[in-house]
Amino acid sequence: MLMRRLAFVLALTLSVCACTEKETAVSDSVPESVQFKVHSLTMVEEGASTRVALVHDGNVQRFRWEATDTVGVFPNAGSQVWFSMSSGVGTNTATFDGGAWSLRESSTYYSYYPFVGDMYLASDRVPVCFSGQRQSGMAFSNGVMYMGATGTTNAQGGLVFDYDHLNAVLWFDLTIPAGTYTKATLSASEPVLVKEGHFDLSNPSIVADRYTKSLDVTLENFTVQGGSSVPVYLSIAPADLTTKTLKLEVLGADGRRLTCQWIPSVAYAASHCYHLARTLTAPTPSLWMDTNVWHENNGIPDFNSFPNYNPNQSTPYLHWYAKPATPSGPVALLLAGEDYNSAPEEGLLDQWAAALTARGIQCVALMYRTPRPAAPLEYYRSAWQDAQRAVRIIRNACWLAHDTFPFDKDKIGVVGFSAGAQVGLLLATRSQELAYPALDAYETGISAHLNWAILQGTAYATADSDGALSTHGGSVTESLLNPAFPFHANTPPICFLHGQDDPYTPIGATLAYRQLRIRGI
Repeated sequence: MLMRRLAFVLALTLSVCACTEKETAVSDSVPESVQFKVHSLTMVEEGASTRVALVHDGNVQRFRWEATDTVGVFPNAGSQVWFSMSSGVGTNTATFDGGAWSLRESSTYYSYYPFVGDMYLASDRVPVCFSGQRQSGMAFSNGVMYMGATGTTNAQGGLVFDYDHLNAVLWFDLTIPAGTYTKATLSASEPVLVKEGHFDLSNPSIVADRYTKSLDVTLENFTVQGGSSVPVYLSIAPADLTTKTLKLEVLGADGRRLTCQWIPSVAYAASHCYHLARTLTAPTPSLWMDTNVWHENNGIPDFNSFPNYNPNQSTPYLHWYAKPATPSGPVALLLAGEDYNSAPEEGLLDQWAAALTARGIQCVALMYRTPRPAAPLEYYRSAWQDAQRAVRIIRNACWLAHDTFPFDKDKIGVVGFSAGAQVGLLLATRSQELAYPALDAYETGISAHLNWAILQGTAYATADSDGALSTHGGSVTESLLNPAFPFHANTPPICFLHGQDDPYTPIGATLAYRQLRIRGI
């Protein structure tokens, strides 16, 4: 079989909002070249009877390659190779350097974007994830786009990958008041939005592995002038949501929350961009809704210690769930976890709240600051500060608002998962220590101790105080308990749960349980 060394030239023009026919395939007579082509997304006006093409230049969003971009290629049998950017940064035509890579004549290859750096990756389980989306200004930047293609080498050594988009894009054309906004959230009343999944390169389409009730896009440098509509883009897995009520919420830097609701008129299909014009308004305020943890930005401890701060979580807040129909006394502070690097998953918090509220337990969720702070602060410090303040706020509510908040100040506990469980363990074992300098009467007159804790899959329990894995002799079974947990004398009863596919959380739970037994707790 003839083997050829090839130069790899990638020509990519990707239009999110323009409607064009599928590009004509590159001729087989092109020698010794590998070309990657991508269709435009079909533009759909949701609610309209026909599809329309937008031709105004201001409505055409095109991708530009960045220096960190890579594509992956699988042969029909064997492991993948990858190509890194060598030239063309900032343009839609780029060269990828594949080195001395050869193609077999008349063989089949599969390509996908973006590249996944896993040497054990299988071509039938390429992962996708729709969390962590970001938008800079009014352009579709740092969006989530998944593509796959099949190519067969021809007699001249040419190879064409004609990519298909596997996701859909929702283009919200929003009418909102002037101001700066930091986050947009699409949510449903039940987990119907795909958070994580995978696809098979031989027949690419996204298969859901994990669902969520909400998806976020962080808005950076997003300032709205008066009297103008602005675009917000969100990538989603294809889904038929025509029987679901969806809500879009946009968070302002000043704490405003603007919302709208609708039931989709069409199923959201792959390779399509859906244009949704929406006017957002402030929801009717209620007695218990969302409250900031700190009074104002200059009162937030270590506020300026966060490089590349995630603006959607620069101001931590408490979400007060509806009061139980039959209150039983306890209050649960809910702490989810995303490794301290992204906002806690609201869908998981809502599931906990539904189960606990039905049992008469008042639920309050903390959306703590992310991402984790930079050295010299500990990676958990800001979340611990926010949570310690939150406990004091809840205890104060039990004291001062007992008529409207009939709960017991001595039955305040934590339900936490992953990083949130570590924060819960910090609250439980370090309540006699201030996580931040005292600011007002909350610190000087209100205790932050817990009365109980339920912790699942506690992250970093077997780590050093800087988050590095702590072992003795190099084995997992000899791991040591994180010294960040001193187990003060008033450490409350704790229930440790685990079940994740990792060797560390069971060991961490066992080591922490031994400390409780030693202290007779």
